[in-house]
Amino acid sequence: MSRALSCIVFLLAILVWISHGRRGYGPGEQDWGHIEVRRGGYMFYWLFYTTDGNVSSCADRPLIIWLQGGPGSASTSYGNLGEVGPIDMDSQIRDSTWVKDFNVLFIDQPLGTGFSYLDNLTKFSENNRELGKDLASFMNGFYSRHREFQKVPLHIFGQSYGAKVASEFALQLQSEINSRLMSVNLVSPWISPLHSVMSWGRILFTIGAIDDRLYSEIYVAALEVGHLIKRNLWSDATNQMFTVQRLIAAQGIDLYNFMEPTENTELRENQLMNGPVRVALNLSESLQFESFSNVVFESLSYDFMKSALNTVEQLLDGTSLKVNIISGQLDLICSTLSTVHWIKKLKWSGRNAYLSAPREAIIVRDKIEGFQKTGGNLTMFWVKNAGHSVPLDNPRAMSEILKTVTLQYN
Repeated sequence: MSRALSCIVFLLAILVWISHGRRGYGPGEQDWGHIEVRRGGYMFYWLFYTTDGNVSSCADRPLIIWLQGGPGSASTSYGNLGEVGPIDMDSQIRDSTWVKDFNVLFIDQPLGTGFSYLDNLTKFSENNRELGKDLASFMNGFYSRHREFQKVPLHIFGQSYGAKVASEFALQLQSEINSRLMSVNLVSPWISPLHSVMSWGRILFTIGAIDDRLYSEIYVAALEVGHLIKRNLWSDATNQMFTVQRLIAAQGIDLYNFMEPTENTELRENQLMNGPVRVALNLSESLQFESFSNVVFESLSYDFMKSALNTVEQLLDGTSLKVNIISGQLDLICSTLSTVHWIKKLKWSGRNAYLSAPREAIIVRDKIEGFQKTGGNLTMFWVKNAGHSVPLDNPRAMSEILKTVTLQYN
């Protein structure tokens, strides 16, 4: 009887593992759905279980959360199809997908982005604290639905404005929900917007992309952003930031990789998500997917140019979390130059240890793909041959960074 019972328990364990996921769009086990994070606010997620054949359970590998930026860009499309998911924009298998080694959770945030939606269109989030609160609420619902991940190491990755959101989300998650959050990873981070804007003209002039006359014009326009910020005219500062961007874009320069021609993937994303993906996931046609939500951006335009330096300082001094900053050296909009500058402005107990630490090479297959520097619980990664979308532009370097970030906790 005891032996029979043991067999039943074993079979049930296998069934639990098998039944974790569903067949979705692309290879591997997946799950997706909406979680109500506040009354009338439903956040969409798309979970990919690891395809690592060397583990007996998904719980043997960490869970990575990916938060896209914008605000208003969808994680389930650009982050997933565009950068790290198992299928790319051309519906081809991605060799460098993170799903090979990790469970990856894409969340369409803020509410109103991608397949996430609001019953009441006046309830859009207006600041970073509200975004963090919604995501903490999401994780509470996610852990209730996916208990297999409650004790699994968790790593948050946020790109661009998503990095700003990730910093607040990590802070709230750490204090409010019982999880195994290990690190927050700020990829091409929009943390100190004014530092970013002030760096644009200097970088372009240095590499010979603009002449001194246009440099002066960009510099004066960028200074005006700072003046508006000092007067707390935050929406005006956001609009003026776009004025600076237009001066640059008129030269045919891509702010996301100043060495590459501009490429817009919104149409392809929308066609893919509203077509094959919607069918595969059996989602209602009433949900109209947009790769970028202007309404979401407008609701956060007052908060857009506000710094999140204080939040990063709280993460460094108020938690035991590892804070990793990942910067592509060809990125302009969240430039490496500006990132190095705002890191020096951080006020925290490990500041001197970080600033005095050596910068070491990241070597992959006998080739230097970047550099890293660690002091206290802060690490910065400089990534060569990469713009804003580091995982897409230099997957070799990103793979090595992932090992550094995650394997130390296993």
